[in-house]
Amino acid sequence: MDDATPSTSEVGPLLLEELVEPIDDRPVLAPLSAGTILTGPDAATFTVAAFIRSTGEYNTYAASASDGCPVQLYESAGDALPREVGIQAEILAGFDCPQFPRLIARFSADDRSYLVVSSGPECNTLADMLQNPTVDQRELLRILAQVAYGAARLHERGWAHLGLRPSAIRLGRPIQIGGLTHAARIGEPLPERFSYAGYSAPELPICSSADPRADVYGVGAILFHGITGAPIPETGADLAVWKPGPGAAGIPQILFRCLGPQDTRYSAMDELQKDLVRLIRRTAPQVTHTAVGDTTIGLEPSRRTNQDAYGWVTGRRRDDGGSCTWTVACVADGMGGMEAGEVASSAAVRSVLSLANGAFATCPEPSPEEQIRWVKEWAAAANTAVCDELSTRRANGGTTLTCVCLVEDRLTMAHIGDSRLYLVRDGDVRVLSRDHSLAMALVMQGEIGEADVRTHPDRSKVTRSLGDRDPLPAYYIEGLDTLGDGPMMAIHHGDTLLLCSDGLWEPVLEADIARTLLEQPEPGTAAGQLLTLALQEGGSDNATVLMLRMNKR
Repeated sequence: MDDATPSTSEVGPLLLEELVEPIDDRPVLAPLSAGTILTGPDAATFTVAAFIRSTGEYNTYAASASDGCPVQLYESAGDALPREVGIQAEILAGFDCPQFPRLIARFSADDRSYLVVSSGPECNTLADMLQNPTVDQRELLRILAQVAYGAARLHERGWAHLGLRPSAIRLGRPIQIGGLTHAARIGEPLPERFSYAGYSAPELPICSSADPRADVYGVGAILFHGITGAPIPETGADLAVWKPGPGAAGIPQILFRCLGPQDTRYSAMDELQKDLVRLIRRTAPQVTHTAVGDTTIGLEPSRRTNQDAYGWVTGRRRDDGGSCTWTVACVADGMGGMEAGEVASSAAVRSVLSLANGAFATCPEPSPEEQIRWVKEWAAAANTAVCDELSTRRANGGTTLTCVCLVEDRLTMAHIGDSRLYLVRDGDVRVLSRDHSLAMALVMQGEIGEADVRTHPDRSKVTRSLGDRDPLPAYYIEGLDTLGDGPMMAIHHGDTLLLCSDGLWEPVLEADIARTLLEQPEPGTAAGQLLTLALQEGGSDNATVLMLRMNKR
């Protein structure tokens, strides 16, 4: 990576001291042929794939390790590595940071010294990206946030890079930082005077020791180039004259703390990295959740109450660090008659929504791990609430529960019983839950087909429910991982989540659900139409739908 060819938009390092050196009468190091195999420590082998270049002091090769992974191999004469190569060995030894190469091996053989470092697949550098007249501002910020993170870890090791520039940053996931030629220990004298025009801190040619704030300037200089379309001129960046566009809000403030005099810059690279991340989040597409619900008692003349219950709570936090939108929604289908089923379903929904409100009030932006844990805990607590309510009324009953938690575009679920969760995406419908019923158990045993569940005489006999026992066994509450997709999934722009009781999914086929949502794109209209379809198909049971749509803008 240190051998990346500079972009035409960059000027190479300007050495500021006149050097008088004796004629170098050392023989030129003949390049190794492609296919040459070198044996390193512990019998590890490295196969030369291609010669890259020679500086006179050392040769650089593309090679592969014995496990087939690509590596970069440096070769020099004698037992010592030249400083340009040796500095990499010193920095990378034991350094585990994804933004920097890994030191693979260092060894000598046949009066030659070798250094082997990891090398990712061939890809462009940031210099290539900046040649495009229209640079994606958010992508540039994402790249520079990684650069700042890597530089901060380098500073923790006691080193300053001092040569941050677009050609030293290889794009990829994650990005890789090279160009360590001029790196120096923080606080120690610089080995030579140099400057990369447009990117090096102005004090670098005259400073007496390495200072990490020179790297802060380097990150700011690259940001300036990406936003304005050109490197900083020789006269310096005059932010008072620069006229940023409306989409650059937040960037002038960062540049001000990067490009000014040394004592006005960020004192630590981590501070810059946090501000870059905060700006990325603030400029992220805004997520909205739209929820609607509807229910019907059904056509059975003897039913006097609707034992289904549903509800949702939603919230949004927005501050200087960005925004976070969340929604918790659930559908419950009670069992046991008016004195039990209706009570159980209502208790379950009230419990979940109350706990969700409390959790997000305390932690408005949970981690994925917290989100996965929360939704299961809410379902378990809802079971206790149902058992307590039934015990108070001395009634026997229970309820199903299908509960989803959507944080921005991250979905988790807790599911017990035979209510269902569907994902409707691009006209296709997919079931994300598994029925806990005798009929579905027969499907899993291969005795009936899945299409037979709707008409099987045991379709309404659930095998798991809230109110059955307290506490519930952990396996009772299922998540998205039941279907093999992991406990969390990403929801796309325009996706619709449909939570429903069996009063809807038994009479209404998935194809009819998909067609309805295509014909009626508004969730409120579609919810009413689905219930109408259930009644048209003779739906006798209580039927409930709750639709949740995610959009980004």
